[in-house]
Amino acid sequence: MTNKKRTILKCAMIGVGAALGVIVLSLQISIQLYQGELKLSINELKNDLDVAQNDIYILSNDIKSMQEDSLRTTLDSVQETDYQDLTSTREFEALVNATFRIETGHGTSSLWLNSNNAGGIKCGVEYCEYQTPQDGMNDLRTLLQSYVERFGYDLKAIRDLYCQCGYGDLETFTEIYNNELGGGYE
Repeated sequence: MTNKKRTILKCAMIGVGAALGVIVLSLQISIQLYQGELKLSINELKNDLDVAQNDIYILSNDIKSMQEDSLRTTLDSVQETDYQDLTSTREFEALVNATFRIETGHGTSSLWLNSNNAGGIKCGVEYCEYQTPQDGMNDLRTLLQSYVERFGYDLKAIRDLYCQCGYGDLETFTEIYNNELGGGYE
């Protein structure tokens, strides 16, 4: 091979090498730019997720507040006023409300919603069905009145006879009862 051909070949190889170098450098720059855009997209998605989680938290608090308002409205609308002095005490109202709340899942159970049964009350082996929410609450009040006449406000004795649900039930019930007695709502 002649010197001229060798020189042309070397120049061609240098040109090809330079072209490959430019291509590799361009690819590296493109990859870095893409990674930067990807990081920005990920950060935007994280921010969007934070906003969505905050919105969910706010909505869940709103729903809880609405459920409490609805429960309070239900309890207020079905409370009877013509019972003896025993049933007009704060303690008795707290007992009725706490029983209603724990037995109906804060007014959400299907037994309450479909059968107006305010406390899982049975008629024989089947759950009682009532025509109106007032009827269901009146029956619950009558039952609890008999328990208070028998046990006073011994919550353990009342709950043991009512459902034999055990210590966890008594602890939860007592918390709800005290909450009702204090005028607050869970």
